[in-house]
Amino acid sequence: MRLSVDVSHCGVFMGHDSGYGLVSAKRWAMAVIAACMLSPATGWAQSDALLDDYNQYATFYAQGKYQEALPFALRLVELHKSEFGTDHPTAAVLYTNVADIHA
Repeated sequence: MRLSVDVSHCGVFMGHDSGYGLVSAKRWAMAVIAACMLSPATGWAQSDALLDDYNQYATFYAQGKYQEALPFALRLVELHKSEFGTDHPTAAVLYTNVADIHA
């Protein structure tokens, strides 16, 4: 099982400002940290559904399709909670993702 997140569409990583500036850079940094923490290399097991939903969420969010990203973000919270519990370090990042979509 491998995590694959396509970040080629992200202006922050491509060397130009995507219009969101520092806020966008912080969000992408949080997403990368979450991806690394969900990575199999850390030794934590996660389901294919969790990884697939994360990839779908990240793709829609990066495209600015926030309403399309929301169901995946909500499902991520539930899957993560059932697999890792509410005290896992990445839970806060997933809750923040949902809150940012609603903001």
